[in-house]
Amino acid sequence: MAALESGDPGLSRWKRIADIWCAVWMSRRDGDVPASVSHALTDHVLNGHGSLPSHIARSYLTHVDEISRAQKLFHWELEFPEVFFDAQSQRRPRAGFDAVLGNPPWEVIRADAGTSHARVQNRSRNSIVLRFIRDAGLYSSSSTGHPNLYQLFTDRAIALLRPGGRLGLVLPSGLATDHGSAELRRRLLRECEVDALVGLNNQRGVFAIHRSVKFLLTTATKGSPTQSIACRLGETDIASLDRAGDRPAASDWFQVRLTPGLIERISGSASAIPELPTPLDVAIAERAATLFPPLGRDSGWAARFGRELNASEDRDRFGSKGLPVIEGKHIEPFRVHVERCGHRIAASQAARLLKTGAFERPRLAYRDVASATNKTTLIAAILPGGCVSTHTLFCLRTPTPQLLQHFLCGLFNSLVVNYLVRTRVTTHVTTATVERQPIPPPGYSPSAQRRVGAIARLLSRRDDRDAWIELQVLAARLYQLTPAEFAHVLETFPLIAKEDRDAALQTYIAAEAQRTQR
Repeated sequence: MAALESGDPGLSRWKRIADIWCAVWMSRRDGDVPASVSHALTDHVLNGHGSLPSHIARSYLTHVDEISRAQKLFHWELEFPEVFFDAQSQRRPRAGFDAVLGNPPWEVIRADAGTSHARVQNRSRNSIVLRFIRDAGLYSSSSTGHPNLYQLFTDRAIALLRPGGRLGLVLPSGLATDHGSAELRRRLLRECEVDALVGLNNQRGVFAIHRSVKFLLTTATKGSPTQSIACRLGETDIASLDRAGDRPAASDWFQVRLTPGLIERISGSASAIPELPTPLDVAIAERAATLFPPLGRDSGWAARFGRELNASEDRDRFGSKGLPVIEGKHIEPFRVHVERCGHRIAASQAARLLKTGAFERPRLAYRDVASATNKTTLIAAILPGGCVSTHTLFCLRTPTPQLLQHFLCGLFNSLVVNYLVRTRVTTHVTTATVERQPIPPPGYSPSAQRRVGAIARLLSRRDDRDAWIELQVLAARLYQLTPAEFAHVLETFPLIAKEDRDAALQTYIAAEAQRTQR
């Protein structure tokens, strides 16, 4: 039974004081429970009187009680005082739970979603919760964007553990890869020894949700930073977990071991943990990160991508005349189907909304959504000048010569770069992911850049199997893959025709053999 249910009047008073503190952040209006009265209300609860007249204090405390009931406030240290305090009410030197196990909810908290009455009420409640999460200081590792409940639960789970306590959570794969989880990952690696990560694909319907969802089974011990993580990623058979053993560090069932140093070399300060199922995947990713700086770094391309219009928010400005509005569904690798556009917008409207004339020039764009049914994940094309795009596309905002944009377009559509991107994404290819990709910088290999750019321009006009194969070979050579590594990369694209993949591999093997004989 929780301590507060036992009727301890001292604990009940402290619960109300904790409720006062929370209510300051969770008031719907500034006048409900202003911060300026919190000390006076605390005195009233503890001593029965304070600087506020009793009837005013009681009125404020009524608001506090209403907020406590509405938000279901729960104070862990008061609900389980024996876990955090000794018999003399002194905080235990190793306060906290021995273990925290769970499968937290996965739901993004938004204050701007929905239009129905029920959603309006939910939106109002969410705005209060968001203010508490962002401003109260209890969730320092939460996302600066729209936080997901699993992030908050994981953050709190770490805080509730005692030194040496064990953590075991079922989490979405976004914990490892999402930009919004970067601070949480850093905290987890800094404060806990993460001993095992098991990535499960839901292809066999382990859970009754969409089969494209990926799970991450995470175990850790609080109290010391991570030294090495035993990883088994891309697993599809839940029965195989029985072979994992109780000691991940000593089990050969875990195919890959990643250190924080290696993770930082591959992913930078965001500490994203890419899905690298085998040592060969680790070798390819580490070499790419060693060879080339990230696309967004100043020593590379200093490239920045962003959205233009929003198909929902700007829809009332669309019409039948003006600039064509390009959506993600209107592009495929190398090509833009302007003729399929169903919406247009006046150039003057576009200029006001975008506050730039970038839409007047051609620019590289790629799809935001990466469907599991697509042959490739990173789908890019050069948008023509005189059009605008919606939020389902990300466009290059950095002024870049057309020749180099075509080179990037070619490389984005190569299987090698798609392979690298796939280690970090599920259904959305974010700008953080793309700008972090290791890409040969301008001038690295002028002849290869010219040829890749020429192939990209050719493939934007017509299909050409030989040119497509040459592009794959050039990309593999730029990233210095061995034939065995290139074969491994090609095998990860089962929706690409096998004869095309085999032809690309044989061409590469022949080209590498000829090159080594020179």
